[in-house]
Amino acid sequence: LDARPAIDTYFRGKIDALVSLTGFSLVGGPAYNDNAAAIKVLTDLDVPYLAAHSLEFQTLGQWAENAGGLGPIETTMLVALPELDGATAPTVFGGRLGPDGCAGCAHNCMAGEPKAMVPCPERVEKLA
Repeated sequence: LDARPAIDTYFRGKIDALVSLTGFSLVGGPAYNDNAAAIKVLTDLDVPYLAAHSLEFQTLGQWAENAGGLGPIETTMLVALPELDGATAPTVFGGRLGPDGCAGCAHNCMAGEPKAMVPCPERVEKLA
């Protein structure tokens, strides 16, 4: 996964900030990252780079109830790797509700399809 071609084609000179929702490094993917290349493209782009991600290894409800926050794999893949690229303000924007839904905020989201990825309205509002 290399975001540089898309950045060069669609974003350069046209954006005020870059928001990544992939949860991966800007140049690389889940098993590889080239943070030197990412830093170069971000330096040239000269806009803030925010990384937001969906939860992969726990439901939104489990995350809301867990004082420990993200697990080690999610912390590495979704926070640490993008931060090495220069991402700031890592935040969760969605995930799976699971069969019990999520009572982590006032929205009290109820589960539809338990394995479907869904946005978390409270987190999306904060991101926007």
